[in-house]
Amino acid sequence: METPLVSVIIPCYNQGQYLQEAIKSVLKQTYKSREIIVIDDGSKDNTREVSESFTEVKYIFQHNQGVCAARNQGISIAKGKYLVFLDADDKLLENALKVGVHALETHNDAGMTFGRAYCQDQEGSVKRASPEVKTCSYADLLSFNTIWHPACAMFRTKALASIGNFDTTLVNCGDYDIYLKLSRIYQIHCTPQFISTYISTENSLSTNKLRAFRYMFQIRRSHVKYVRHIKELSKAYQEGNYFYQSYYGTPLFSKLLDILKNHDFKSPLLQEILREFIVHHPRWFILKVIRYCITKITGGKLSPQVG
Repeated sequence: METPLVSVIIPCYNQGQYLQEAIKSVLKQTYKSREIIVIDDGSKDNTREVSESFTEVKYIFQHNQGVCAARNQGISIAKGKYLVFLDADDKLLENALKVGVHALETHNDAGMTFGRAYCQDQEGSVKRASPEVKTCSYADLLSFNTIWHPACAMFRTKALASIGNFDTTLVNCGDYDIYLKLSRIYQIHCTPQFISTYISTENSLSTNKLRAFRYMFQIRRSHVKYVRHIKELSKAYQEGNYFYQSYYGTPLFSKLLDILKNHDFKSPLLQEILREFIVHHPRWFILKVIRYCITKITGGKLSPQVG
Protein backbone atom coordinates (compact mmCIF):
# COMPACT_ATOMS: atom_id res chain seq x y z
CA MET A 1 0.00 0.00 0.00
CA GLU A 2 1.26 3.47 -0.89
CA THR A 3 2.20 5.66 2.06
CA PRO A 4 2.27 9.19 0.61
CA LEU A 5 4.42 11.75 2.37
CA VAL A 6 2.70 14.38 4.52
CA SER A 7 4.51 17.67 5.11
CA VAL A 8 3.64 19.21 8.46
CA ILE A 9 4.48 22.92 8.33
CA ILE A 10 4.76 24.77 11.65
CA PRO A 11 5.01 28.57 11.36
CA CYS A 12 6.32 30.06 14.59
CA TYR A 13 6.69 33.62 15.79
CA ASN A 14 7.86 33.95 19.41
CA GLN A 15 5.96 30.84 20.50
CA GLY A 16 8.90 28.71 21.52
CA GLN A 17 7.21 27.92 24.83
CA TYR A 18 4.57 25.86 22.96
CA LEU A 19 6.62 24.62 20.02
CA GLN A 20 8.10 21.53 21.69
CA GLU A 21 4.66 20.06 22.39
CA ALA A 22 3.52 20.79 18.85
CA ILE A 23 6.52 18.96 17.40
CA LYS A 24 6.08 16.05 19.80
CA SER A 25 2.46 15.68 18.70
CA VAL A 26 3.70 15.11 15.13
CA LEU A 27 6.37 12.64 16.22
CA LYS A 28 3.71 10.62 18.08
CA GLN A 29 1.62 10.13 14.94
CA THR A 30 0.63 6.57 14.10
CA TYR A 31 1.21 7.51 10.45
CA LYS A 32 4.98 7.65 9.99
CA SER A 33 5.47 8.93 6.44
CA ARG A 34 5.86 12.59 7.32
CA GLU A 35 8.30 15.46 7.42
CA ILE A 36 8.31 18.35 9.90
CA ILE A 37 9.19 21.85 8.74
CA VAL A 38 9.42 24.73 11.21
CA ILE A 39 9.36 28.20 9.67
CA ASP A 40 10.71 30.70 12.18
CA ASP A 41 9.08 33.99 11.22
CA GLY A 42 11.67 36.24 12.83
CA SER A 43 11.32 35.04 16.43
CA LYS A 44 13.41 36.54 19.21
CA ASP A 45 12.81 33.73 21.70
CA ASN A 46 14.06 30.11 21.84
CA THR A 47 12.28 28.92 18.68
CA ARG A 48 15.56 28.00 16.97
CA GLU A 49 16.89 26.08 19.99
CA VAL A 50 13.66 24.12 20.40
CA SER A 51 13.52 23.26 16.70
CA GLU A 52 17.15 22.18 16.45
CA SER A 53 16.80 19.92 19.49
CA PHE A 54 14.78 17.55 17.25
CA THR A 55 16.80 15.76 14.59
CA GLU A 56 13.69 15.15 12.47
CA VAL A 57 12.84 18.83 12.17
CA LYS A 58 13.86 20.94 9.19
CA TYR A 59 14.33 24.48 10.53
CA ILE A 60 14.10 27.58 8.32
CA PHE A 61 14.50 31.17 9.51
CA GLN A 62 13.01 34.15 7.72
CA HIS A 63 12.63 37.79 8.67
CA ASN A 64 9.15 38.53 9.97
CA GLN A 65 6.66 38.48 7.09
CA GLY A 66 3.50 37.11 8.67
CA VAL A 67 1.93 33.69 9.00
CA CYS A 68 0.75 33.42 5.38
CA ALA A 69 4.24 34.10 4.05
CA ALA A 70 5.65 31.60 6.55
CA ARG A 71 3.23 28.92 5.36
CA ASN A 72 4.12 29.62 1.74
CA GLN A 73 7.81 29.34 2.59
CA GLY A 74 7.09 25.94 4.09
CA ILE A 75 5.16 24.89 0.99
CA SER A 76 8.08 25.93 -1.23
CA ILE A 77 10.39 23.35 0.36
CA ALA A 78 7.80 20.70 1.25
CA LYS A 79 8.03 17.37 -0.54
CA GLY A 80 4.72 15.93 0.60
CA LYS A 81 1.71 14.98 -1.49
CA TYR A 82 -0.36 16.39 1.36
CA LEU A 83 0.09 19.37 3.67
CA VAL A 84 -0.84 20.10 7.27
CA PHE A 85 -0.42 23.56 8.82
CA LEU A 86 0.14 23.25 12.54
CA ASP A 87 0.40 26.48 14.52
CA ALA A 88 3.06 26.35 17.22
CA ASP A 89 0.50 26.45 20.04
CA ASP A 90 -1.65 23.66 18.57
CA LYS A 91 -1.30 19.88 18.75
CA LEU A 92 -2.32 16.97 16.56
CA LEU A 93 -4.06 13.95 18.03
CA GLU A 94 -2.15 10.75 17.34
CA ASN A 95 -4.30 9.50 14.43
CA ALA A 96 -4.61 12.89 12.72
CA LEU A 97 -2.34 12.17 9.75
CA LYS A 98 -3.68 8.65 9.28
CA VAL A 99 -7.26 9.92 9.14
CA GLY A 100 -6.38 12.74 6.75
CA VAL A 101 -4.40 10.60 4.33
CA HIS A 102 -7.13 7.95 4.21
CA ALA A 103 -9.74 10.61 3.46
CA LEU A 104 -7.80 12.21 0.60
CA GLU A 105 -6.66 8.90 -0.86
CA THR A 106 -10.27 7.68 -1.02
CA HIS A 107 -11.85 10.98 -2.12
CA ASN A 108 -9.90 12.03 -5.19
CA ASP A 109 -12.20 14.98 -5.89
CA ALA A 110 -11.47 16.58 -2.51
CA GLY A 111 -8.99 19.44 -2.32
CA MET A 112 -8.87 19.17 1.45
CA THR A 113 -10.31 17.27 4.38
CA PHE A 114 -10.96 18.40 7.92
CA GLY A 115 -12.20 17.01 11.20
CA ARG A 116 -13.15 18.16 14.65
CA ALA A 117 -11.08 19.98 17.25
CA TYR A 118 -10.90 20.49 20.99
CA CYS A 119 -10.42 23.96 22.43
CA GLN A 120 -8.42 23.93 25.66
CA ASP A 121 -7.53 26.50 28.28
CA GLN A 122 -3.97 27.24 29.38
CA GLU A 123 -4.14 24.40 31.93
CA GLY A 124 -5.12 21.83 29.29
CA SER A 125 -8.77 21.45 30.27
CA VAL A 126 -11.21 21.13 27.36
CA LYS A 127 -13.45 24.19 27.18
CA ARG A 128 -15.46 23.15 24.15
CA ALA A 129 -15.39 20.88 21.12
CA SER A 130 -16.34 21.57 17.54
CA PRO A 131 -19.59 19.95 16.38
CA GLU A 132 -19.75 17.27 13.74
CA VAL A 133 -20.14 18.72 10.26
CA LYS A 134 -21.93 16.74 7.57
CA THR A 135 -21.24 18.96 4.56
CA CYS A 136 -18.87 21.82 3.78
CA SER A 137 -19.69 23.42 0.45
CA TYR A 138 -18.83 26.87 -0.87
CA ALA A 139 -22.28 28.05 0.24
CA ASP A 140 -21.75 26.56 3.70
CA LEU A 141 -18.47 28.43 4.14
CA LEU A 142 -19.95 31.68 2.89
CA SER A 143 -22.56 31.37 5.60
CA PHE A 144 -20.28 30.26 8.42
CA ASN A 145 -16.71 28.99 8.75
CA THR A 146 -17.15 25.52 10.21
CA ILE A 147 -13.41 24.75 10.14
CA TRP A 148 -12.25 25.72 13.61
CA HIS A 149 -8.53 26.08 12.93
CA PRO A 150 -5.99 25.05 10.27
CA ALA A 151 -4.49 22.11 12.17
CA CYS A 152 -7.69 20.07 11.91
CA ALA A 153 -7.35 20.12 8.11
CA MET A 154 -5.16 18.36 5.55
CA PHE A 155 -4.64 19.80 2.08
CA ARG A 156 -3.80 18.29 -1.27
CA THR A 157 -0.58 20.06 -2.29
CA LYS A 158 -1.60 20.35 -5.94
CA ALA A 159 -4.97 21.81 -4.98
CA LEU A 160 -3.36 24.57 -2.94
CA ALA A 161 -0.94 25.32 -5.76
CA SER A 162 -3.85 25.67 -8.18
CA ILE A 163 -5.22 28.63 -6.20
CA GLY A 164 -1.84 30.25 -5.62
CA ASN A 165 -1.29 29.05 -2.05
CA PHE A 166 -1.78 31.65 0.74
CA ASP A 167 -2.38 35.34 0.07
CA THR A 168 0.52 37.09 1.80
CA THR A 169 -1.31 40.43 1.86
CA LEU A 170 -3.72 39.06 4.47
CA VAL A 171 -2.64 39.74 8.04
CA ASN A 172 -5.69 37.91 9.42
CA CYS A 173 -8.08 35.21 8.25
CA GLY A 174 -5.73 33.79 5.61
CA ASP A 175 -6.98 30.29 6.36
CA TYR A 176 -10.61 31.30 5.71
CA ASP A 177 -9.52 32.78 2.39
CA ILE A 178 -8.01 29.43 1.42
CA TYR A 179 -11.14 27.49 2.44
CA LEU A 180 -13.39 29.68 0.30
CA LYS A 181 -11.12 29.52 -2.74
CA LEU A 182 -10.73 25.75 -2.53
CA SER A 183 -14.44 25.11 -1.99
CA ARG A 184 -15.28 26.97 -5.21
CA ILE A 185 -13.26 24.46 -7.22
CA TYR A 186 -12.98 21.26 -5.18
CA GLN A 187 -15.02 19.15 -2.84
CA ILE A 188 -14.27 19.58 0.86
CA HIS A 189 -14.32 16.31 2.77
CA CYS A 190 -15.53 16.23 6.39
CA THR A 191 -14.72 13.56 8.97
CA PRO A 192 -16.49 13.18 12.33
CA GLN A 193 -13.23 12.26 14.04
CA PHE A 194 -11.28 14.59 16.32
CA ILE A 195 -8.01 15.68 14.74
CA SER A 196 -6.41 18.39 16.86
CA THR A 197 -6.42 20.62 19.92
CA TYR A 198 -5.72 24.29 20.28
CA ILE A 199 -5.24 26.60 23.22
CA SER A 200 -7.69 29.43 23.66
CA THR A 201 -5.43 32.48 23.67
CA GLU A 202 -7.87 34.89 22.08
CA ASN A 203 -6.49 38.37 22.33
CA SER A 204 -9.24 40.71 23.48
CA LEU A 205 -7.48 43.89 22.38
CA SER A 206 -9.88 45.97 20.32
CA THR A 207 -7.18 46.77 17.75
CA ASN A 208 -6.86 43.04 16.99
CA LYS A 209 -10.63 42.62 16.75
CA LEU A 210 -10.77 45.52 14.32
CA ARG A 211 -8.02 43.98 12.22
CA ALA A 212 -9.81 40.62 12.08
CA PHE A 213 -13.09 42.38 11.22
CA ARG A 214 -11.40 44.29 8.42
CA TYR A 215 -9.69 41.30 6.81
CA MET A 216 -12.66 38.97 7.20
CA PHE A 217 -14.81 41.32 5.13
CA GLN A 218 -12.04 42.12 2.68
CA ILE A 219 -11.97 38.41 1.91
CA ARG A 220 -15.75 38.12 1.74
CA ARG A 221 -16.09 41.11 -0.61
CA SER A 222 -13.67 39.44 -3.03
CA HIS A 223 -16.33 36.75 -3.58
CA VAL A 224 -19.21 39.08 -4.47
CA LYS A 225 -18.59 38.54 -8.19
CA TYR A 226 -19.13 34.80 -7.76
CA VAL A 227 -22.32 34.96 -5.69
CA ARG A 228 -24.36 37.97 -6.80
CA HIS A 229 -26.27 36.19 -9.59
CA ILE A 230 -26.81 32.84 -7.85
CA LYS A 231 -29.69 32.88 -5.38
CA GLU A 232 -28.38 30.15 -3.07
CA LEU A 233 -24.91 31.68 -2.85
CA SER A 234 -26.22 35.22 -2.46
CA LYS A 235 -28.42 34.10 0.43
CA ALA A 236 -25.50 32.32 2.12
CA TYR A 237 -23.31 35.38 1.60
CA GLN A 238 -25.84 37.69 3.26
CA GLU A 239 -26.33 35.27 6.16
CA GLY A 240 -22.58 35.17 6.68
CA ASN A 241 -22.32 38.95 6.56
CA TYR A 242 -24.97 39.28 9.25
CA PHE A 243 -23.26 36.72 11.47
CA TYR A 244 -19.75 38.17 11.17
CA GLN A 245 -20.95 41.75 11.52
CA SER A 246 -22.48 40.73 14.84
CA TYR A 247 -19.52 38.57 15.89
CA TYR A 248 -16.80 41.13 15.18
CA GLY A 249 -18.75 44.37 14.97
CA THR A 250 -20.74 44.24 18.21
CA PRO A 251 -17.66 44.23 20.52
CA LEU A 252 -16.20 47.06 18.43
CA PHE A 253 -19.42 49.03 18.73
CA SER A 254 -19.25 48.61 22.51
CA LYS A 255 -15.65 49.82 22.45
CA LEU A 256 -16.70 52.82 20.38
CA LEU A 257 -19.31 53.72 23.01
CA ASP A 258 -16.73 53.39 25.78
CA ILE A 259 -14.38 55.76 23.98
CA LEU A 260 -17.17 58.30 23.46
CA LYS A 261 -18.24 58.07 27.10
CA ASN A 262 -14.66 58.87 28.10
CA HIS A 263 -14.70 61.87 25.72
CA ASP A 264 -11.58 60.57 24.01
CA PHE A 265 -12.62 62.07 20.69
CA LYS A 266 -9.09 62.13 19.29
CA SER A 267 -8.55 58.41 19.82
CA PRO A 268 -7.01 56.80 16.70
CA LEU A 269 -8.98 53.64 17.48
CA LEU A 270 -12.24 55.62 17.50
CA GLN A 271 -11.43 57.01 14.07
CA GLU A 272 -10.51 53.60 12.68
CA ILE A 273 -13.66 51.94 13.99
CA LEU A 274 -15.88 54.71 12.64
CA ARG A 275 -14.14 54.59 9.27
CA GLU A 276 -14.64 50.83 9.00
CA PHE A 277 -18.31 51.02 10.01
CA ILE A 278 -19.20 54.00 7.80
CA VAL A 279 -17.31 52.92 4.68
CA HIS A 280 -18.01 49.19 4.67
CA HIS A 281 -20.96 48.55 6.99
CA PRO A 282 -23.15 51.69 6.90
CA ARG A 283 -26.55 49.98 7.06
CA TRP A 284 -25.53 47.68 9.90
CA PHE A 285 -24.00 50.63 11.77
CA ILE A 286 -27.09 52.83 11.38
CA LEU A 287 -29.34 50.04 12.64
CA LYS A 288 -26.97 49.47 15.55
CA VAL A 289 -27.13 53.15 16.50
CA ILE A 290 -30.94 53.20 16.21
CA ARG A 291 -31.20 50.10 18.36
CA TYR A 292 -28.90 51.61 20.97
CA CYS A 293 -30.84 54.89 21.07
CA ILE A 294 -34.22 53.18 21.39
CA THR A 295 -32.85 50.98 24.16
CA LYS A 296 -31.68 54.05 26.07
CA ILE A 297 -35.00 55.85 25.57
CA THR A 298 -37.17 52.87 26.54
CA GLY A 299 -34.99 51.81 29.43
CA GLY A 300 -34.00 48.54 27.82
CA LYS A 301 -37.45 47.56 26.49
CA LEU A 302 -36.66 47.11 22.83
CA SER A 303 -38.98 45.81 20.15
CA PRO A 304 -37.49 42.66 18.52
CA GLN A 305 -38.20 44.16 15.07
CA VAL A 306 -35.58 46.86 15.52
CA GLY A 307 -31.96 46.03 14.56
